[in-house]
Amino acid sequence: MRRLQEKLLQTAPTPSGPAPVPQDKPCPLWDTPGRLEDPVSSIAVVGSEGFLGSALVRHLEAAGERVLRVDLVDKPGVLRSLDEPVDVVFNLAGRLFGTAEEMHAAHVVTTQRLLEGGHGVVVLASSQSVYGPTTEPAREDMPLDPRGDYARSKAAADELALASDVDVRIARISNPYGPGQRRMVVPDLAEKALSGDLEVRGDGTDLRDFIHVDDLARALILIATAGARGVYNVGSGEVVAIIDIARRIAAWAGLPESRIRTQHEPGEQPFSISNPALDRLVALGYQPTVPLSEGLAGTLESIRSSA
Repeated sequence: MRRLQEKLLQTAPTPSGPAPVPQDKPCPLWDTPGRLEDPVSSIAVVGSEGFLGSALVRHLEAAGERVLRVDLVDKPGVLRSLDEPVDVVFNLAGRLFGTAEEMHAAHVVTTQRLLEGGHGVVVLASSQSVYGPTTEPAREDMPLDPRGDYARSKAAADELALASDVDVRIARISNPYGPGQRRMVVPDLAEKALSGDLEVRGDGTDLRDFIHVDDLARALILIATAGARGVYNVGSGEVVAIIDIARRIAAWAGLPESRIRTQHEPGEQPFSISNPALDRLVALGYQPTVPLSEGLAGTLESIRSSA
């Protein structure tokens, strides 16, 4: 596992594209002679076509790893192409919108199927939203207080995984962003700014930790290769107010700040859920490499080019 970590981090792709694959790279996850010819990959990524999954696949393949790409079929909890146990499975499948039943199927039922699959290590993508509103850095051992169907289904999946005897490693992710993302804070605000009218939900004081998708992929690899069973918060360590993101996006779009509008209900409290303590992840050697200013600039240019 350690050799995989070193190779993956040395050859990780940059935001502009994948790095070259070293030609002499061994496959460190296979220790048995002859396993290299096994047609079943030892690494699987569930949700490989999504924003997070596709980024992780890029990083793994840039290091020369063979990745089994797994999608969900329409029936809840049924995985396409994952019929045999693998050494490491990353579960990045999920949905942000839908009914409570759909959220439960996407997060809890799928997690249950993976826990029953006999896999070596299961890396489960969770969310900082399971902690609920907090103004203090959220630590992995604090009580959960999920609000809404999405957060509750994520928390239920976490609890199910931790109650099992599987080597499961939960990544509670803050706010990922990067080129190719849709229907989240950065692309939503950028689309509004380009239309000439930038409206911010709430009063803009909500605090968020934004992590670039490439840093997130590296963090997941660290958790899989150098981590242990348990929970890891994953973020950038840089907390910023949504209104500040809106101002940067307005400047990028050539929109005066006077065109930024907030939609704040009287008595509404800031929902500052994304302020993670990263001590456990940093102890593995994690260091974010994409500053928010740089990552935001690249993301916005990709949005402009695809508009």
